Amino acid sequence: MPSTPDEIMPQSHSSLSLFNTCPRQYEARYITREVKFTQGPEAAWGDEVHKALEVHVRDGVPLPGNMVQYSKIATAVMRRPGEKLLEEKFAITRFGAPCEYFADEAWLRGKIDVVIVDGSRAYVVDYKTGKVKPDVAQLRRYAVMVMAKYPEVDRVYCGFAWLQAGVLSAPTIYTRDRLAELLDVERLIRGQLESAYENGKFECRPSGLCNGGCDVVKCQFWKPKRSK
Repeated sequence: MPSTPDEIMPQSHSSLSLFNTCPRQYEARYITREVKFTQGPEAAWGDEVHKALEVHVRDGVPLPGNMVQYSKIATAVMRRPGEKLLEEKFAITRFGAPCEYFADEAWLRGKIDVVIVDGSRAYVVDYKTGKVKPDVAQLRRYAVMVMAKYPEVDRVYCGFAWLQAGVLSAPTIYTRDRLAELLDVERLIRGQLESAYENGKFECRPSGLCNGGCDVVKCQFWKPKRSK
């Protein structure tokens, strides 16, 4: 167990989201390792789609036949002017400065599907192959990292591409004059995580996932999934 905040591993949106959902589940995944990450068919399909869209937008490689329905969104991305960064890795320190993804001082990091930098504006698109379920925290974190890396950008338009529905969400706009405020939000969340590390207490947070939707079978709230 890390003894100081700086020794805690860099966090991603996925890890912070898991901690927010259930600290005990976070502990089992990232600390005790009693739960191993296994990629299910939905996640594998998502990875396949992301790769196909990356090479299609960057190199013009045609989308596979089972993904042609995503061409409308891909075309919208391709037509947006600006420097396009695809599946780019971003990272910042606890002070909000940009750093390398695997740097020792990395504090928050993530790989963003699409970033388009056009002068003082940037556009962020996150592909989603699942159900429409917006997550503002993810967009906020991406905006913070983009503004950190590109000091000339003073406005970031962030949105989700809901591939199954064929819809680009209305963008959430983040401006540089709010950057300090956005970083404070992340520090507050990180503080809760650091307190759990310091106290060695990762509390269970019961939810509907306890009914067969969680892999921490040793948890007191875990129940097997009910058969239909």
